[in-house]
Amino acid sequence: MFLWYTHFLHMDAPVSIIVPVYKEKRLEETLLSIRAQSRKPQEVIIVVDGETEPFETHFRVIRIEHAGASTARNVGFTASSEPYVLFLDSDTLLYPNYLEKMLEAIDGYEFSYCDFLQSGIRSSIHHAQPFDAEKLKDQNYIDTISLIDRTCLSDTPFDPSLGRFQDWDLWLTLSAQGFCGAYVPEVLMSKWFDAQGLSAAQDSAYWEQMVRQKHHLSCIASS
Repeated sequence: MFLWYTHFLHMDAPVSIIVPVYKEKRLEETLLSIRAQSRKPQEVIIVVDGETEPFETHFRVIRIEHAGASTARNVGFTASSEPYVLFLDSDTLLYPNYLEKMLEAIDGYEFSYCDFLQSGIRSSIHHAQPFDAEKLKDQNYIDTISLIDRTCLSDTPFDPSLGRFQDWDLWLTLSAQGFCGAYVPEVLMSKWFDAQGLSAAQDSAYWEQMVRQKHHLSCIASS
């Protein structure tokens, strides 16, 4: 049993990691966190969405005209091939046992997700919760950066027409199809939050309304 588990840990993970990049200065740290995984991903695809800081990598790189993160993720997904996919933001660091833990948890489910440390201007731990389809209709508690079985995704998982809450839209879509997620109550990644993210949060009410309308949910009251 121990020998089998040791061999399992050294096996490459059947995962495609897709990293959309746009004017991101922390990409090198993100790529280092991928290389530090206890189970190495079989495939890493970096989608450069227009301009970005120069970088060197041995991973596959796809360059597109600037079209936004959703389109970049969709392009990367189309180019990927592994059974599981992870859409990783280029300012996020995975802890070394991230893939190992997510792969253990996803057995019997369509996706797995965890808690994370939010650092930068605002520093805090974001706690998710066990999967509940009804609570998901009230608010999103699952981050974009989650491990997903590719067979439950459409050809274009992310809606480019949404300016925010594309992840909530994805989870609502999967939930409506009867798919479920496995929650790992551990902090397994660190996400950077800066002034740009703070500014983007100001229009969140509008985009929340758009997602609610798309999924025929009760709308929030306007202030």
